[in-house]
Amino acid sequence: MNLTSGEVGALRKLSFGRNSERDFVKIAAANALTGFGLATRTRQGWAITAAGQAWLSEQSANDQPGCAGEIIAFARPAAAAVQ
Repeated sequence: MNLTSGEVGALRKLSFGRNSERDFVKIAAANALTGFGLATRTRQGWAITAAGQAWLSEQSANDQPGCAGEIIAFARPAAAAVQ
């Protein structure tokens, strides 16, 4: 699976928690993140999951910014597999 720069941006916004930035996450990107297990849908909108936080931490550790329009590979963790 691959994450687009828009999906990476949405995931970063979700990681900030409840603030004005989070309210402007694109629905298509948030839905894609939900499908990957990186975000979840709530009554208030979307929230980042532990897998999403781990993915962001891994990207930061690897110095892969994911901002220049490139597509970044994402391997779904075994625990987040669809049943």
